[in-house]
Amino acid sequence: MLAGSDYRRSNDASCVLKVTAGSDSLLLPGDISGRVEKRLIEQGAELESNVLVAAHHGSRFSSGSEFLCAVQPGVVIFSAGFANRFGHPAVATVGRAQNLGAQIFNTALDGSLSLTLGSGDLTVSAYRRTHARYWWL
Repeated sequence: MLAGSDYRRSNDASCVLKVTAGSDSLLLPGDISGRVEKRLIEQGAELESNVLVAAHHGSRFSSGSEFLCAVQPGVVIFSAGFANRFGHPAVATVGRAQNLGAQIFNTALDGSLSLTLGSGDLTVSAYRRTHARYWWL
């Protein structure tokens, strides 16, 4: 656990977890905002991870450029509902992740995701990409 519960009754109280398996790692920042991202960087937290689940579903106020540079993810997952009222993930946030060259997954479009960590050969499988129906295209 890298952070959590420092802010009361706020998304910034989300637990920030890093899961490591062998040479692979997954960063789960919850719903933190840019202020917690900045604090983690300033504290020298071990953020670098192969996979990042974008903070706050990819809102425009999270997963900032400095945070993404500190994490250096090869894969960024946006956990978002289809046609959600907040418009997550934000176009600018997706663009920041793409600028790093990360492979992008969005649960609203890709469906459920399966990850295999720990083998040194990270794989991500998206249900709707592997089980596509002609009406989804």
